[in-house]
Amino acid sequence: AAMIFLLTAIKQEIENTKGLMEAAALTDELSKAYNGRFLKEKLVQLENSFQKNGVNYGAAILDVDDFKKINDT
Repeated sequence: AAMIFLLTAIKQEIENTKGLMEAAALTDELSKAYNGRFLKEKLVQLENSFQKNGVNYGAAILDVDDFKKINDT
């Protein structure tokens, strides 16, 4: 029984760590805002859903040069 408890605790710790790592991979460390990887994954999910349901869609992505200057004002 002690071994099962230990293995269950280890499994839970691995799952918690996995969740933290996934969140870190999808967000900017400083701002905690979602990053390009998150956007790509979300767009793929949305595209698959739209195609499955026969929904027409469009997307626009803006790349703002020198965004720091804008953000700091």
